[in-house]
Parts: sequence; structure tokens; C-alpha cells
Amino acid sequence: LIDRLINRHHHLLAIRICEYLRIKTDRVLVHWACAKIEASQDETDRELAEKLLQKLQEFPGISFKEISLTAFHAHRIQLATMLLEYEPKAADQVPILLGMQETDLALTKAIESRDTDLIYRTLVSMRGNGAAKDFFRMIVDKPLACNLLVAYCKEQDPELLKDFYYFMQWSDAAGEKLIKEAYKCKTLAERMHGLDFG
Repeated sequence: LIDRLINRHHHLLAIRICEYLRIKTDRVLVHWACAKIEASQDETDRELAEKLLQKLQEFPGISFKEISLTAFHAHRIQLATMLLEYEPKAADQVPILLGMQETDLALTKAIESRDTDLIYRTLVSMRGNGAAKDFFRMIVDKPLACNLLVAYCKEQDPELLKDFYYFMQWSDAAGEKLIKEAYKCKTLAERMHGLDFG
């Protein structure tokens, strides 16, 4: 019954029935918000966000993931970003932000969540896009991201670690890294080559 009402855009009636039956209204509200985005071409992103939030904030805990994706697919990037600010789960926010190429905001949200797995996934995703120096510039002012990148690279990507040390001008750490790598080489020629800074 609820699905039929939703599909016919009788959202208010569907909400009343959900409330009467004491079942969650989230599905109805998300459908309403998505339909509103698709039908509201004349309103600015800010105006539409205000209307949606005015209604949706009456229902705490609702997920904005699907609503933000609908805005993104409707080419309303600013609206999608504004709505994602209200998504309660960083694990749902960050992948969408990365998909929208909002990498700096995605990393900020991942760091704020203090979820190291999410931060690692964000860093790996960011690293896949563009040159290493551009990637380093994005994280240079985020100490937690830098520390996690170093920990990750020590295990997974020693070359990237060396590049990062040079970029950060951490000459002591870069030198220590070169010595450790050279020591692992079997021949003297390989060791000398490993210590070549050029």
C-alpha cells in the first residue's frame, strides 16, 4: 500500500499511514525529496535545499545519501553537496563526494569521522587521480592524513613514500628510507644505485 501511494506521489497520505501503523517514514520522505528535486528545475539549489531541509529536519536520523545522489544525477552539484552535509554517516558521505570530484571535502569528512579505514580508502582513491605532487598538496595541511599515508606507504608503496618525503622536505626520513632500501639490496652496485639521490 505504501509503495503504491509513493509511486503515485501521495506522500502526505503515505506518511500519515506510516505514522498510524508506527512504521518508519524514511522511505516515503526520501522518495518525496527525490521527486521534488526532479520536478523543481526553476528553483535555485539554495532555495530547493532550504525547502527540503525545512521538511526533512522534522524527522531526525534520515539518510540523505539517495537524495544527494538524485541531485548529483540531475547535475545539481551544489545542491548535492549541501544535502550531504546533513548525511549522518561519513561512510555514506565520502564515496559520494569522491564521485563528485569533491576530494578535499571528502578527505575532510573522512578525517572528521576518525575512521582510519575510511581515511585510507579516501587517500587511495585520491591518489589514483592525477600526479603525486598534486595529491601531496591536497593533504599537506592535514597531519592525520599525512601520518596515515606514511604508514600505508611503508607497507604498500615505498616509492610513493620516498616521493612524499622529498615533497615534504623531510630529508632525515628520506635518507633513512634510502639507507634501509639500499641495505636490502644484494650487491654493492645495487646498494650504491639505491643510495643515488639523483
